[in-house]
Amino acid sequence: MPLTPHSAIREGDYKLILDWHGRLKLFNIVEDRSETNNLAKQMPDKTKELFEKLMSWLDSNVKKTYWSKLNPDYNGLKESHDVPFVNLEEIYRNGGDVVANSN
Repeated sequence: MPLTPHSAIREGDYKLILDWHGRLKLFNIVEDRSETNNLAKQMPDKTKELFEKLMSWLDSNVKKTYWSKLNPDYNGLKESHDVPFVNLEEIYRNGGDVVANSN
């Protein structure tokens, strides 16, 4: 599988990982230290809450030049990921449901 940029946030017992290809993973790191049980779809409110906090932190602390960017030469027909690309940042900025649209 190709490497994909990731960002993460931890709050209390929970850790959210954003894979910039369009995947969200939420783990209870106290109950699931090996991070094998993705709770993102089971706990959409917690996932959305942490995603919004992560995006807010990124907006406030990371220059846009360091953010993951879309490749203008991207060709989906040559895709080597096991799931299609989903632009969660764009969905979020347009008020969409990132949890429902994530892979």
